[in-house]
Amino acid sequence: MSWKPGRYRAASAYISTSRMLLCGDAVPYFEKVRPAPSNGEYQATDAIGSYARDYEVLIHPVSGQYHDCGTSAGWLAANNAAAARGIAPA
Repeated sequence: MSWKPGRYRAASAYISTSRMLLCGDAVPYFEKVRPAPSNGEYQATDAIGSYARDYEVLIHPVSGQYHDCGTSAGWLAANNAAAARGIAPA
């Protein structure tokens, strides 16, 4: 089951920005994922974690800013950062 660790308690400094390229052999792992009991959401990280036990998973670090848009403050910060760079909303 996926979970979000408390601030400063994560197992690594990496995050998933939800951009992934997956081979077709990953599909069965996603088919086995069930919704989390706490919120009913399907977690892609559960499937990828299972897949990674059987196959190699490559990670490509990227640079730039990251804003957690799961909160109003994060969403506002992301929009302010985009506006500061002259990026208009879609």
